[in-house]
Amino acid sequence: VWSADGKYLYFASDRKGVASLWRVQIDEATGRTLGKLEPVSGQSGEIFNMDLSRDGRRIVYTNFVADANLKSVGFDPVKLATVGDFVTVTQGTRPSGSPNVSPDGQTITFHTLGAAREDIWLVSADSKGAQTNLTDDEPLDRSPRWSPDGKRLVFFSTRNKLTQIWTMNPDGGDKRQLTFTENGCSFPFWSPDGQRIAYQLSGNASGAGKRGTQIIEANKPWDQQMRVDLPPINEAGDWFNGYTWSPDGKFIAGNAAGFQGKEVRSLPGLYLYSFETNRYERLTDFGSRPEWLNDSRHVVFAYSGKGEMAERQVWVVNTTTKVPKPIISSSLFAVSTLGLTRDSRRFFFTAVAHQADVFLLSLDK
Repeated sequence: VWSADGKYLYFASDRKGVASLWRVQIDEATGRTLGKLEPVSGQSGEIFNMDLSRDGRRIVYTNFVADANLKSVGFDPVKLATVGDFVTVTQGTRPSGSPNVSPDGQTITFHTLGAAREDIWLVSADSKGAQTNLTDDEPLDRSPRWSPDGKRLVFFSTRNKLTQIWTMNPDGGDKRQLTFTENGCSFPFWSPDGQRIAYQLSGNASGAGKRGTQIIEANKPWDQQMRVDLPPINEAGDWFNGYTWSPDGKFIAGNAAGFQGKEVRSLPGLYLYSFETNRYERLTDFGSRPEWLNDSRHVVFAYSGKGEMAERQVWVVNTTTKVPKPIISSSLFAVSTLGLTRDSRRFFFTAVAHQADVFLLSLDK
């Protein structure tokens, strides 16, 4: 936003890690800056809709804050219903996403998506004790998943510029890069026997490059891999973004995407890939972030709906009947990601609550 006298440009920036208001003196005719950037406000949430008063002495803006923390709730995998009340696992302003439960059910790994530094953390499933940062560094680290034996974590990271797949020990040691794909890859997940890892391939900015789901051996170096690419969804060339492997090893659940002109678009609903038939079937017409129950017959998933569906945050669907059923509903938060214990008797999920306020700030010194 320009000041009334044309001397300053006011803007929002997260250059100090958290969003805040800034200004810079600028030549209106040439756009050349005439001084250093100056902070105007303290740290804040996302800032929108700035406007200056006519005399230039006050600025009004909207401050938007998203609180994203982990919660858990019991679950009956026979009745397909939650049991008991929601339990808070993490608290505070640091966002917590993509919870994944260790095989013994005792520890949750998650990432701090949207934080100033996106790292991978551990927290006790009962929320007792301190949280542990496993990747306390500058690169972006996301989407951690426990190996079936609990000895390794797989995740994707920008620590070698492009997003690639890495593994590490549960104490954060022995980080190893597994993939060296041309355009990067993300969202890794293990086969139930721990011998293979699947992930989503990224195309390049111009739209070229291989996309879809690729599978590699977990314990072979890149130059010895016989990489397996899952086929396109259809003749139009839409691709499958796998997200989770069924416990019996027969299916992968995920979403699909394709091009609309030069833009990538997501196809609505969940899809299943069958290793036996090498074919896909559409499971639902809405939803994302699927996870399997331990019976390999039901898939739970998150959904951010509108209207009458807005409060129905988590659903379960039978892969045979394809009839979805809501299992977590709330008007207080939205659910973005979720994870389950191995016995499917407890959910862990990211509850996102939003708050927006209007602020009036005096610029008088």
